[in-house]
Amino acid sequence: MLMDTLSAVIHWILNSIGISLNLLLVYLVIYKSPKSIKRYSLLILNFAITDLTSCLLDLFIQDRTISNGIFIALVSNGLCTRFGSKACEIGYTFILHCYANWLWSLLLSIYYRYYILFHPPPSIKKMSLIFGIICLPTMFQTYLLFFAYDPPDSLRDTLREKYPVVYSMIAEEDFTNKTVVGANDMIKWPNIYAVSHMTVPIVPCYVIILSFRKRIVDFLENHNEALSREKKAMHSQLLQALTYQAFIPSFYLVAVITFALGMFKIINHPLLEYGTHLCFLVVPCLSPISSLIFVRPYRQVIEDFLSTFSVAVCLSCHRPTTNGKSWKTFSIDSQQPKIEIDDEPDFTNTSCV
Repeated sequence: MLMDTLSAVIHWILNSIGISLNLLLVYLVIYKSPKSIKRYSLLILNFAITDLTSCLLDLFIQDRTISNGIFIALVSNGLCTRFGSKACEIGYTFILHCYANWLWSLLLSIYYRYYILFHPPPSIKKMSLIFGIICLPTMFQTYLLFFAYDPPDSLRDTLREKYPVVYSMIAEEDFTNKTVVGANDMIKWPNIYAVSHMTVPIVPCYVIILSFRKRIVDFLENHNEALSREKKAMHSQLLQALTYQAFIPSFYLVAVITFALGMFKIINHPLLEYGTHLCFLVVPCLSPISSLIFVRPYRQVIEDFLSTFSVAVCLSCHRPTTNGKSWKTFSIDSQQPKIEIDDEPDFTNTSCV
């Protein structure tokens, strides 16, 4: 129960951060994107919507992934438990779609940055076509997963046999808010494809991402001397953004490793079972920060808002207390006569420390 509670708290904290940041990013992309980044903003919007959906779905399922050989069980602790196992199956199916789509989208985003160094930006129609193509494997996975789940009762029987302690925690007579979904045999074609698509591509994709990053860095360094100061600053920010983006997939990789350790019966431990999905969840929380910090138009909007807010707070902190009286008349001391003030206070020289 303690680990369930701790896991739920971490899920809520991470999801609150992820939902807030991605909602902000969606707003900025739709209303604050200049024409100069119109094409690239489509990629950013795809990331933001995917990550936002991931966080919402995680709140819905909050699963613990138990894998052992060809058996996999997903013990849900989220809102889907109120609607039954079928709702948890649907939620899990679509959250896997979001995670896989994020990885392919990141690969496309890095390649886009490399492509525009040597070519003009592609048209929106061409970008939409490419994006549709890279979505096909993920959409096929989503379709297959609808046929991959076994009846919850059979999963409980397997849990009772292989994981008696876990079963005692999720049995209906003990905790009715627990729901179990999964598959007894991952050798079936839908399960093989889904597991392979979620685990195998991360290593080659990560290698390709790092390779493109190195090529972009080499190109910028070789042409750095011929650039203006403003261009150098932009390229410096681009390098920082690439470094940050290349770091995020490491959490995806850790999630795959924790799953593989259980699947191959190397290590089976509750920390790994809870950690698999939590590592996946870190990705949509960190992903929007890249655009909010390193994309100048969005960062400028945030800086302007914070500047305006700080000025408002500054003025509020230094405004004299009038005890409900107007600026025109207020009393310095209850025993002294009132002092008439002709003009409102001047805050132009006030500084906020």
